[in-house]
Amino acid sequence: MVNLKKIFRWHALFLLFVFILGGCGSGGEITSSARTTKAKTSLRTAGLASPGLVVGAMEIVIAFPYGVTVELIPGTNEPARSVVTLVGSTDPGMTLNALTYVAATPTTKGSLKIIYLNAAGFTPADSLSVQLDIATGFFPIASDFSLTKFEIVTMTPDGSTINSPAPVLNPVFTATVI
Repeated sequence: MVNLKKIFRWHALFLLFVFILGGCGSGGEITSSARTTKAKTSLRTAGLASPGLVVGAMEIVIAFPYGVTVELIPGTNEPARSVVTLVGSTDPGMTLNALTYVAATPTTKGSLKIIYLNAAGFTPADSLSVQLDIATGFFPIASDFSLTKFEIVTMTPDGSTINSPAPVLNPVFTATVI
């Protein structure tokens, strides 16, 4: 008998490994040390899964304008793990994430790709909060931030059935300049 929950976990770990080794983009001249203010985005998981299913994995890409950066791990172009926070009731010990950052240039928007996996599934009370930095002299507005990719994988709460890809759903995405 095939243990789908075990397969999902191994698949999730494999994807995480692939995306981490995939590297991060680079470019632009703005660094996160020049920040004076912040922007915060939020994505809710409430209502994303059909009845009897939970969201097991999400792939999200957030686009932002020049002058907006993320906190980086010192000496790298890798986003700090503190950039994305899971807010809600899901056990963070069961959650894995991978982040890929591409800096904005004067002519091209930057992006942050987020892959979030949870072997137990995300609850309707969960949301992802993303902290972005705004460099001195830049004044983006909320509409400058957008969700350019959103895909989820749903599963039964016990992990016995995995549905990929999940039906097209409309996530609740907000951006706030603080």
